[in-house]
Amino acid sequence: MKKKAVIGFLLIILGLVFLLKPHIELTGPVFLCCLGALFFIGYLLFQTYGLLIPGGILMGLGAGFFAKAHMAEETGKILFFILFGAGFLLIYIADRFKRTTPVWPLIPGGILAGVGAYMAAERAGWLPPDLGHYIRLLWPLILVALGIYLIIKRK
Repeated sequence: MKKKAVIGFLLIILGLVFLLKPHIELTGPVFLCCLGALFFIGYLLFQTYGLLIPGGILMGLGAGFFAKAHMAEETGKILFFILFGAGFLLIYIADRFKRTTPVWPLIPGGILAGVGAYMAAERAGWLPPDLGHYIRLLWPLILVALGIYLIIKRK
């Protein structure tokens, strides 16, 4: 039964691509978003977590590239990080409705969205001017401290 459903799903996708091809240019960011949406729909139909991961990542990446291409340079960069991070957060939220999902998507999603939020706050002038300098100095030390903690905790 599942094999017939997968074949049916693929035929629907193929038909939709040929129907939409004359009306939508399926290149670059739009293609990534559409491909991600297809993976996401596949996840909803078949409840396969392996389809959700590329779906969220591709939709976030496509939306980020779309914003970067169609917005002012600095705004596009900020939105790229926020939307790419939102793709990872989508993975967590979508699977959360089905079951207890692992928290791993929150880590890259939070980091990417956090970078975008930091860039937006810096651009708006809400941060001290030398904060970026201190962050560039401290983050390698934080990685070293985290590594030492994990080694000590293991024993």
